Amino acid sequence: MKSNISQNSRFALISVLYHVILRVLQRVEDQFRKFTEMVETTIDLEELKNHNYMIKPEFNDELQVLAGKISDLLDGMDKEHRSVGKDLDLELDKKLHLENNATYGYCVRVSKLVSRYLI
Repeated sequence: MKSNISQNSRFALISVLYHVILRVLQRVEDQFRKFTEMVETTIDLEELKNHNYMIKPEFNDELQVLAGKISDLLDGMDKEHRSVGKDLDLELDKKLHLENNATYGYCVRVSKLVSRYLI
């Protein structure tokens, strides 16, 4: 009789654990999955690699226009970076850097060693 009660108690405990813990975890997992899907469909993960938090341009025609303008501006900055490198006869990304600084935004920076010769 004792083992029968123990077996019934274990079954009851397992049942309670399932209903109380696992169901809650399943609901949380489902909500988190939906949240993850929402983030993946709205946030531009390619831009995130560059520490830019942007909504995907596909959501809105205006965002697509702005993304095109941003792309053109970035291309222009890259072109200017190459032009300055050629004019100063400096290697790009070794002695002449195009950077996105948190304080100053995009800027062209020369290495400390090279800066002595430019003054």
